[in-house]
Amino acid sequence: MRTFYFTLSLFFIFLAFAGAGCATGPEQVEYTIEMTDFAFTPNTLELKVGQEVTLHLKNVGALKHELMVGREVTLDNGVAAGFVEDMFAGIEPSVMIGGEHTDEHSASHDHAGGQFMVTVPENSGEATLTFVVTEAMVGEWDMGCFLDGGSHFQQGMTGKVIVTP
Repeated sequence: MRTFYFTLSLFFIFLAFAGAGCATGPEQVEYTIEMTDFAFTPNTLELKVGQEVTLHLKNVGALKHELMVGREVTLDNGVAAGFVEDMFAGIEPSVMIGGEHTDEHSASHDHAGGQFMVTVPENSGEATLTFVVTEAMVGEWDMGCFLDGGSHFQQGMTGKVIVTP
């Protein structure tokens, strides 16, 4: 009888340790990004592959702003107009503007020149962007607002997104 209880105890200990290493799905991370005239706060985001990320964008400025994330600024007649490489290429993040889901043809959620972007209305406008970080996103990316002929970007409305494996 002792052997039975000893074996049963070992079995439950094994199950406890085996369960401790099981993944429960992607880690969820949330950032609230304040958009002011002309900055993102925080201006650096650190993400890891596999995380489900929710960005709460809050425009506390007097002007409309947008969020684009990419690499290598592209110029249109000498003016910053977006990025050559889009961090969201190949995925379709979930976007909510003012509490309502938008589709890919919404004026507030667009693909400017093939680039994913979210536009947030001025004076307390809000948007939420949710996505899962992929292997293709590993590296350093730039955030930017290119409204008003790129003047927001040129005035410092920039930031960094750093993605690690």
